[in-house]
Amino acid sequence: MSVQPLTEKNFIQQVRNRSERILIDFWAHWCTPCRMLAPVLEQVSQEMPDAKIYKINVDECPALASEFGINSIPTLIVYEHDNVVQTEIGMRSKDAIVSMLQG
Repeated sequence: MSVQPLTEKNFIQQVRNRSERILIDFWAHWCTPCRMLAPVLEQVSQEMPDAKIYKINVDECPALASEFGINSIPTLIVYEHDNVVQTEIGMRSKDAIVSMLQG
């Protein structure tokens, strides 16, 4: 499964009330570190096909960015059982991302 985009319209359906770990990447087109992180996330998604990895464009979904208190991008959050369980800001290695997904 590849990294899937989230919007304010599909966020509740895809994320809320889910028990599995979900990784969400808050990003923007103009953000160079975000663009550098994108292929790493795609690689993780290919190597871990059961992992749920989503991305939210902060320019297109400002309400979601605000809800999660996003002040810097890229920001990765791990969401599980309707709670944020981990937040990391900035570029992360593939191993760090895998570790976030595995808990």
